[in-house]
Amino acid sequence: MLDLLLEEKTAIEEEFGQALEWLRLDEKRASIIRKTVHGCDPVDPESESEVIEHLLNLQDRFDKVFRVRLGRLAV
Repeated sequence: MLDLLLEEKTAIEEEFGQALEWLRLDEKRASIIRKTVHGCDPVDPESESEVIEHLLNLQDRFDKVFRVRLGRLAV
């Protein structure tokens, strides 16, 4: 499945708005596509709302970019 998504990597990252990390885990039945967040401290109570807002934004962007693509691959 990762190989099929990698065929659309450029379009996916353009839609997402940032580069993503694509990690093939050959020894497992899964792979990872992730966005590492820097500059947020999830344990700092003063930045909690900012961290939550940022993570919700990332979740929404992942959903918009991958939902339809993964649905097509599952068929």
